[in-house]
Amino acid sequence: MTLAVRVPEELSARVPAEQRGPGLDRDAVRLLVSRGTEVSHHAFGELPRLLRAGDLLVVNTSQTLPAAVDGWVGHARVVVHFSTRGDDGRWAVELRDPDGRGTTRARTGGPAGTEVR
Repeated sequence: MTLAVRVPEELSARVPAEQRGPGLDRDAVRLLVSRGTEVSHHAFGELPRLLRAGDLLVVNTSQTLPAAVDGWVGHARVVVHFSTRGDDGRWAVELRDPDGRGTTRARTGGPAGTEVR
């Protein structure tokens, strides 16, 4: 299943919480909780009380560089976010679709090794 989420610019976390304003710390960042078809919004500090035995917790520890470049896959415009460079010199990247409003949205599919121009 693929889920596309549109995040308003004012809610997009483009920099770490500590840099977004005084008094905002890591425990205050937003947390999206999904239980089947039910989705609810919380703060990260609420995580301990939200977890139940048997829950799956996904933690994304990959970092993306604060840079993106425009590219093309076939005839489709994409935005490439760079994550890490492997020992073989190849990069792990995330391809995103521009939404026409200056932001991007998750891009589905695309096998490893897809050529981006």
